[in-house]
Amino acid sequence: MEEHLKLMDGSRDPDGRFRVTEFFCHENTWPGTLAALLGRSDAILMDLRGFSEKNSGGIFELQQLGTQHRLGDTVFVVDASTDIQLLELTVSAEEGKDASIPPLRLEKVESGAAAERERVYRSLYPG
Repeated sequence: MEEHLKLMDGSRDPDGRFRVTEFFCHENTWPGTLAALLGRSDAILMDLRGFSEKNSGGIFELQQLGTQHRLGDTVFVVDASTDIQLLELTVSAEEGKDASIPPLRLEKVESGAAAERERVYRSLYPG
């Protein structure tokens, strides 16, 4: 993982966007990879479309965002099937241990249209 992290390209492309670096993790490596990436990210995008109690990995990731106090840096993509109450309970249980919870930035995406994608992108980098 350390070698892969060193190879990440953090430069912006001419259009202002960053390149995507994929990490292919096993069950025993993704928690460490998540922690390492959270520690070096300015903005975080989490897709919670269809999120429910069955998504134990997503629940773990939400807990890590709270533990590392990164909820304020995160945009959550949600849809009509997202269990918003579970999302709020999960982050309040973790973040609430140490500090007040910042307002969650939820971006509802239903169609995947270009306008929705652009709105989500703008919410990652306001201003």
